[in-house]
Amino acid sequence: MAEFTPQPSCADDVDHNNLTVKQASQRIHDLLSPISSWQKVSLRQALGQILHQSVVSPRQVPPYNNSAMDGYALRSADIQNAPFSLTNIGVAFAGKPYQGRVEDGQCIRIMTGAKIPDDCDTVVMQEQVQSNEDMVTVHTDLKAGQNVRLAGEDIDSGDTVLPAGRRLTAADLGLLASLGIAEVVTYRPLRVAFFLLAMNYVALVNTWLMDKSTTAIVTPSMACSVSSILMSLIWGSFLITDPH
Repeated sequence: MAEFTPQPSCADDVDHNNLTVKQASQRIHDLLSPISSWQKVSLRQALGQILHQSVVSPRQVPPYNNSAMDGYALRSADIQNAPFSLTNIGVAFAGKPYQGRVEDGQCIRIMTGAKIPDDCDTVVMQEQVQSNEDMVTVHTDLKAGQNVRLAGEDIDSGDTVLPAGRRLTAADLGLLASLGIAEVVTYRPLRVAFFLLAMNYVALVNTWLMDKSTTAIVTPSMACSVSSILMSLIWGSFLITDPH
């Protein structure tokens, strides 16, 4: 009987003709040229794209001193050992600030996020006071500046909020929108093409129109899988080409 020598196959433990993943990745990397072109896109189109330029905040966040609690805004000069009383002269809502002055011995009702009047610098929580018509009695010890969020405390005007090279997430877009930024400069997205070489490949829509007895038909399951994987890895345009 003639001696039989098996041919290399995918069943072998090691195929010495194959590249390792690291070697294959390096060869691909060596053939790539980084994208340098950029584009200006709206926030609705920017998800997943890479920033070409750092984003600098045009404003402070918060934009003004505001209340961290529902309660009463007062002057720290009026703080005494509890209990002590103040006269309530008005109310401030988020988006609708109190317009008058707050004098000695006075306070205003204030809601979370509302602008602190220029004359006030401290807020006492509503749970720590007793209100009787226009008279408010404070039943806790306070410190100047308590329960106040200062302008620029989170982000100051001119701060870099997102660096160049960052892939934009949904949270990033929300941040940019909160700063009044409508457009960003990003790198042009990658464009990837891949080709299916199966000779009996047919379009997915056509397979549903064929007689069920038809054999030797390959539906484009690989195309759907590969394109989905690429879209999850690279934000860009994809071309699926039928070799026929």
